[in-house]
Amino acid sequence: MVLLTSAQSNCNIQGYCGAATDYTLIWLKLGASLKLEEKKSAVIEDCKSNIYIADPEFERLNEPPIKLVRGKLTIEYGNTLDDKVRTLSRLVYDRNSPEQGFFITESEKKSQ
Repeated sequence: MVLLTSAQSNCNIQGYCGAATDYTLIWLKLGASLKLEEKKSAVIEDCKSNIYIADPEFERLNEPPIKLVRGKLTIEYGNTLDDKVRTLSRLVYDRNSPEQGFFITESEKKSQ
């Protein structure tokens, strides 16, 4: 089971990130009796941690562009640690092998 959860970034709407929404993808592996066997999660949008979805479509939709293409969910997100380095993560979930959960790769991009 894959869930997309959302929460306000800051309960003080007038504070830093007060109007932002954070998103987390959660994968749950359930057994035959629906008992939780394993779980994985990935924060894909977090204002206070400077983690943002790296998809221009997200700017238009104002919500994560979650879509399956040929049975796979692929989403890229990352954070800006400083002005010179950006960590980019790529999450892939394959509906054809759900027992694998999320496969996440990370890379660093340095500005020129």
